[in-house]
Amino acid sequence: MGKSEDGICRIAPVGNASPRKSGEVPGNRSGTRLNAGGGNLVQTGDAPGEHHGKFPRFTPRQEMYVFHQGVGRVLDISMGGVSFSYIADTLPPAELPEAGILFTHTGQHVQGVPFEIIADEVCSRFLSSDYFVRERRIRFGELSGEQVRQLESFILNNAHIPQFSYDTRYTEYKSVYAAGGHHSCDRKAWAREGNPDVRLA
Repeated sequence: MGKSEDGICRIAPVGNASPRKSGEVPGNRSGTRLNAGGGNLVQTGDAPGEHHGKFPRFTPRQEMYVFHQGVGRVLDISMGGVSFSYIADTLPPAELPEAGILFTHTGQHVQGVPFEIIADEVCSRFLSSDYFVRERRIRFGELSGEQVRQLESFILNNAHIPQFSYDTRYTEYKSVYAAGGHHSCDRKAWAREGNPDVRLA
């Protein structure tokens, strides 16, 4: 299994996430625990504030942004939804666009993503100012096949996926040992082993 295929397995639903029943609303399911990588189990389904449904959530490895009338910064993302913060001086309008854009400063983006607003609330207020920070939680609507592929790539390239970091280091160490044994490791390999977090994304 290649890295991209392995990564998709980590960001897509795992085996204990049973298919939705007919007529069941996404995200409105009995609780289930999913492996989000690194041994972390994530409670999904009817947990308070849940909006990503059966998909594990990931925090940004590098900055990701959302355009949804205005620009916000991604707090966490999954194949099922996204949370982002933004600065505002008024309440959000009653009607917002039904789709948004996910993008990075490098130019990678996913356009026309169907957005369903789950919550939009104040996080903090600037002192002596009319501006405040809000958090908006979004559930993705039905995606096209191309959008699914783009979203998978977007998450794999920009989100922190803990298990990827471990697998990368293990593969490197294994190749060093196979080439010449433990005593033939070069100084760079020893430095990496002495600092196990050097490859953490």
